[in-house]
Amino acid sequence: MERSGHAVVIEDERDVLDLLSGHLDRLGYRVTGAQTGERGVALALSEPPDVVVVDFLLPDMDGREVVRRLRGDARTAPCAIVLCSVLDATDFADVPADAVLAKPFGKAAVAELVRRLAERRSVNGPPTVGRHRQADRAQADRAQAGRGPRTGGPAGADGGEQ
Repeated sequence: MERSGHAVVIEDERDVLDLLSGHLDRLGYRVTGAQTGERGVALALSEPPDVVVVDFLLPDMDGREVVRRLRGDARTAPCAIVLCSVLDATDFADVPADAVLAKPFGKAAVAELVRRLAERRSVNGPPTVGRHRQADRAQADRAQAGRGPRTGGPAGADGGEQ
């Protein structure tokens, strides 16, 4: 399979790391994983990926700090950054991520998110800090209020594995 890009997944829960890595691998990404923010940032800086998926609640630093470090370095500033969390989107509204993947998630939610990020990249070039955050935040807010689809959808909503 031809690889469509490189992804770094930073997630402290091994089963979630493996799940996300598997979904991204099946979508054509070469995936590198890390269970701490420090290790994930180091991996991303050593070989800048196309996309970084960051769990917001990590043991050594929170997702806010991971994103701050990635956005603050010229090598990783243009990477698409996705926050993955069980928290409400308002808990990290100040974080300059490009998208949010709500936990729990299914493979269809990951595929849709990757499709949207790739579409943005092909239309607009590499993402800039927070370029699409307002639209993603509005979508998450509608989902929280039960008025529309959530980026990640409810667990198993796609009928597939989680």
